[in-house]
Parts: sequence; C-alpha cells; structure tokens
Amino acid sequence: MVTEDGQEHEVDTIICGTGFHVTDAPFPQHVRGRHNQTLAEKWKPNPTAYLGTTIVDFPNLFLLIGPYTGLGHNSMIYMIESQINYILDCLRKMERRKVQAVEVQSEAQAAFDDEMQRRMQGTAWTSGCDSWYLNSTGRNTTIWPGFTFEFRYRTRRFDWQHYSHVARNSVAQPRTDTQPVG
Repeated sequence: MVTEDGQEHEVDTIICGTGFHVTDAPFPQHVRGRHNQTLAEKWKPNPTAYLGTTIVDFPNLFLLIGPYTGLGHNSMIYMIESQINYILDCLRKMERRKVQAVEVQSEAQAAFDDEMQRRMQGTAWTSGCDSWYLNSTGRNTTIWPGFTFEFRYRTRRFDWQHYSHVARNSVAQPRTDTQPVG
C-alpha cells in the first residue's frame, strides 16, 4: 500500500469503510410539524426522539429507526419490531380512548436524550474517534447504548404518562406539557 506521502507499506488486509449517512438523511427536510417547522429544523444540530420513535411538536409522527435506535452489535429488525409493537399499542389505545392525536411531552423527550448521552459516555461510540455515528457537532444520537432486550422491554407498552393528547371531535388546543394522557 502506498500512502499519501509516497511511502510503501506491506499489508495483509485492507478494510474499506465506505460510511453511511445516518445523521443527515433527506426525509426530515420534508416533514413539517407544529409551527410549520420541518423536522430538519427541529433537529438542528442534534436529532433526538423519545424512544427513537416520537418527537415534541410532531403529533402522531412515529419513526422507525429514529435517533438512538441504531445498533453496532445486533439486528436492526429486533429494534424495528419493538418500535412497531409500541406504535400499534398506541394506536389501539387511541382508538379505545377516542384520542385523535398524541404528542410526547418535552420533559420526557429531554430526559430520554439526557439519559442516552449519559449512558453513551465512556463507550466506544463516543471515544473521540471519527465515525459515521457522529453528527456534525461530534454528538452521537445514532446508537442505542444498551442491550436490545432493554429497548424491547421499554417499548413493550405505549407509556401514556409521557404524552399529551387531543380527544376526537375536539378543537386542538395549544399543547401544554402538563396535560398527561389519562
């Protein structure tokens, strides 16, 4: 192998890491929430979503493989299945309770983001090395920093206490984060 400085090096293996664009996907530019803000604008500079699935100011928006759901050690199918179960439980409960819209409370999303960043410290995912998991600010909002079975456990049921709601046949009121879903 010849390096940029012209030196030759004998090597046994060459690994080419082509990288992925996990922190700059194009779809957030096309999704608008409250106040006509795009998801890209909301996420600038650091994407975040409660359980990688719901986002403040984006009622009834559910993501699969959102922030903090990426893996470097297991199958993404397991994470996707967990999120689908969480979303389906929400939709069933919305139907039963005659709820038109749900939206994660800002405190719940902020606490989740803080927890993920805290748990990420000292891991290989935040070791100071450049990787495609890090966004333009050097922050990792891509990887789930725990075991997949923990994510499955946390998404086994839709947790109403972290959400505000709008009942069917009601006029949507400005959301307050003190309106938990009952």
